[in-house]
Formats: sequence, structure tokens, C-alpha cells
Amino acid sequence: MKKKIAIIGSGISGLTAGFELSKKYEIHIYEKNSYLGGHTHTHKITENNKKYYIDSGFIVFNNKTYPNFINLLKKLNVNSENTSMSFSVNYPFEDFEWSGKNLKSIIFKNKNFFSIKFLKIIIGIIKFNFIAKMNKKSFLKIKIDTFLKKFNFSEEFKKYYLYPMCASIWSNPINKIKNYKTHFLIEFFINHGLVNLFFRPQWKVVKLGSNKYIEKIIRLSDIKFFLNNNVKSIKTSNDQIKIKNKNKLINYDYLIFANHANEISKILPNNFKKQKKILSLVDYQTNDACLHTDSSLMPKNKYNWSSWNFIKAKDDTARLTYWMNYLQNLKCKKNYFVTLNSNNLINKNKIIKKIKYSHPVFKHNKEYTYKKLQEIQGLKNIYYCGAWCGYGFHEDGVVSAKKITNCLM
Repeated sequence: MKKKIAIIGSGISGLTAGFELSKKYEIHIYEKNSYLGGHTHTHKITENNKKYYIDSGFIVFNNKTYPNFINLLKKLNVNSENTSMSFSVNYPFEDFEWSGKNLKSIIFKNKNFFSIKFLKIIIGIIKFNFIAKMNKKSFLKIKIDTFLKKFNFSEEFKKYYLYPMCASIWSNPINKIKNYKTHFLIEFFINHGLVNLFFRPQWKVVKLGSNKYIEKIIRLSDIKFFLNNNVKSIKTSNDQIKIKNKNKLINYDYLIFANHANEISKILPNNFKKQKKILSLVDYQTNDACLHTDSSLMPKNKYNWSSWNFIKAKDDTARLTYWMNYLQNLKCKKNYFVTLNSNNLINKNKIIKKIKYSHPVFKHNKEYTYKKLQEIQGLKNIYYCGAWCGYGFHEDGVVSAKKITNCLM
């Protein structure tokens, strides 16, 4: 008889762990939502009797920094296609916008190119990339805001480039980005080729929507899924874990938490004090996402329309709009967008779907968090994984799951 493993959370980490372990164990995955995938969330849109698949959570990956995720796609025989990654910044109340789609868009299509403001941005980018490549250990503990002041970076560089870029990457407001550790940011920029002006990695999307890999995992495994099942507590005794499912307690030999750190902390019994303390190293920011067709949140100059489009509100909110036609190579008449934290600004008649996502806010570099996590992995046959164990992205989720499957296989 196979031993039983419960996995709480059906995001990339839970699905990866479940898929690998289902060859040896009986796997039950508990998911609080009505769909599998967590931040992998694909919506089917019909336009002129043709179907299009649009992602609103996880969208892009690349060959350089997502090797384990790419191996998973290959194992599942899921196809991908190239996409174009570009970034625009728009301060509408200052009549200032620019995009880094390509050299032509920066120089010839940018009315601000010859301004002192824009010159300071370019100088700041070159300076930041140069210093980042030095990667000194002295950067390890100081906050990014302190680092930028220490090296006399211009306000223009911070305001119109670095902070919008980071706020967009981690879906966090700028005031929280300022408290990120410098080493964490620099390591991420280096690993993702963001400190190179040229020879950046080729970005990709899953063909016909990211949900394709979930469909394959369901088809190729015998995992039992329990949707709309929000596990609120567990019981442990004699190396057994008990989980309530439809008013019935089910015994498991192992438990893998693959949900958010703050959710795990609420589920664990009160006597798991060390675990709760370690899990508190990661905070979360809730973001409203909206799939829609309203172009009013895009740059005024259509030539500046990019994959990611940051608009600075007068408050500190990170308002980011993804142009899905450009990102997912959609050949349709309408333009489709996914916008964060701007539901009140979107034409109600053009809204397709509203969603809430939670994104991690990191207090420490990933090495410190990972080191502390090892102190509790496997205690009482309970394991922890998730994208929050790294930088918060799909590759981190796969890596964290594989570390657990290596222990249990």
C-alpha cells in the first residue's frame, strides 16, 4: 500500500511536487480556489467565433533563469513561443513618458530623449549596471534606498526607472520596494540579465496559455484534487498528520505546504512557534488584477505601448498594465490588457474579469530565508515549498518543490 501525502496549494510548487511524487505515493492536493494553478490563471476569450487564451497571473519565462521550469515543460511536452519584453514608464500629471522597447523607440520616438531628465536616467542605468556587476558583500544588508543615496544616484533614475521597474517586477508599491535589501535586488538583476544593455535573455510564453502545463499534469498523473477546500487547521500525532475533508478526518504520512507563508502560519497549530517565526520572514501584498479591453491606462503615444506599462498615480500605488496581445502574440482585433490596482479607473463596460493575487514582500535575501527554512523542513513529517522560498517566481517554485521531492523519493 502506498504512503499518502497531502499537499496544500495547487500553484506551481504544489503541482510540481505532486506530479513527481505521484509515481511513488498516493497524492491528495487541497486547493482553496475553484481552479488549479494559483498564479497560473488562463482565461478563455471568444472573439468572432475564435478562441483566445489569455493569462492574468504567471505569463513569461526565459531560457537562462528558468531551467527547471523549462525541463518540466519538456517532460510534459508543452510548447512555448518567443515573446517581446519591453517596459514603459508614464507620469501623466508631469506629461512625461518613455519606453525601452528598442533603441529606436528610446531615441527617435521619445520627445523627452534630449531632456536633462532623460539624460540622468540613462546615466543612472549605466552607473547602476556597472556597480551591480561589482556585487560587493557590503551591499548585502543595506536597503536599496540607502544604497542609492550612498552612491549619489539621481532622483530621476530612481523615480523614472529603478523604482517603477522593481514595483512592476514584484507587484509591490514603491514604499515597500525602498526597503528591499540591495543584495536581493542586485542578485536578481544580474541573474535575469537586467544589468546588460545588450544580449538579454529571450523571453517566452506557454503557447495557448500557461494553463496547458496544468492540463498535462492532471492527464499524466493520478493525483486526487480537492477544489474549494480551504484547509484551516491540521492535527499531528505519532508522525501522522490529520486533515479535515468534508467533515471527515483523513490521515497522511507526510504533509507538504505549497501555499503562501502567511497562510501556512495560520494553519499550523499554536505550538509550532519556531515554524511560525521563520514563516514570518516573508510578508505579502494583495493586488487587484483586472482583465479588460480599456486602453486608457496605456501610454498616450501608442509607439510607447510596451509589454509592461507602469503608470505612476499621485499616491504610491504601483499601477501596471500588461499588453497581452504583444506578450502572447494574440492575432485578434481587440486589444486585451491585465492591469493591477486600478479597477476604479477602468471602464466598467470593458471589464472581463476581476481577480485578487497576493505577492510576496521580502525582508531578507533568499539565502537567509532558505537557510532558516532548512531548520524546520521535515520536522513532524511536514515540508514547506513555494515561490516565496526564492525570488517569488515560477522557477523558484519548481526548485523549492524539487528539493522536497529529492528528500522523499
